[in-house]
Amino acid sequence: MKILFVAEEKSDAEVINCLKKRLDGMGADTEAVGYGQMRFLKGRLKRTMYSAVVVFGIKSASYLSRFRRNAGCKFLLVMICRGYECEKGTADSGCDLYVIPSDESMLGFVSDGIRENKLLPFGIPLDVSEDLDGDIRSRLGLSRDGTVILYILSETPLKTVKKTLAASNALFGKDCGHLVVCDNKRDEKRLASYFSPHKNIYVERLSEDAELYMKCADIAFLNPDGVYMTLASRMSLPFVIIGGRKNECRGNALFFQKGGWPFSGKAFLTVCRTRTGFAG
Repeated sequence: MKILFVAEEKSDAEVINCLKKRLDGMGADTEAVGYGQMRFLKGRLKRTMYSAVVVFGIKSASYLSRFRRNAGCKFLLVMICRGYECEKGTADSGCDLYVIPSDESMLGFVSDGIRENKLLPFGIPLDVSEDLDGDIRSRLGLSRDGTVILYILSETPLKTVKKTLAASNALFGKDCGHLVVCDNKRDEKRLASYFSPHKNIYVERLSEDAELYMKCADIAFLNPDGVYMTLASRMSLPFVIIGGRKNECRGNALFFQKGGWPFSGKAFLTVCRTRTGFAG
């Protein structure tokens, strides 16, 4: 059985790594590519008899659905939905099956036009290790006993990240460590330069599993990315939601807020604006 994964977001790697471990252990042959390699996939899909292609977003699903129809390929097209609320256009993406984050989300997906027999409420596949190798705090020089706030805000404009960090630093004091994880080298260099006078702010490019960074934190600031939010909740890590697309933010935020988990970004920035002059 050959299975191809097509990632769209950085966080998709967390799910792919989890599924590859499980499927490889069952004897499956798995491969993974990024959305940027999509135009090179046509030849591979025609040459290779994939049993299934697993996607994480509407762009990949729609492209591969059209290609499958035109090329006469017979692979099963499966979407793993990151959002706890059905995103507009999901029903028209042409997938055979949709793995959704929760059975509580089923009504929303059915209401948007997806047949119930296509929905698999298995949750977002993620492994949370009991014993993780590597100590991020020691490597970065963070205090083993002090409070550490983690920021994974890849979809948030750099200006907002700067404001959020400055507000947090002013609000919680210099005894609190701040660990900012960036997606790319450019943002890492800009933030590291901007906050270089602050010895308690650490900037790092995402080079490890997000789980390792979350393990060293006491609270996290996250975009409303269903993968990272689900991972944080499984690790019992309190988190604050900031930024993100309006519909995605609303749907994911409401789901977790019903369970009493996070509070939204606007509430945090209002607190900071009241107590400091940094949030603007």
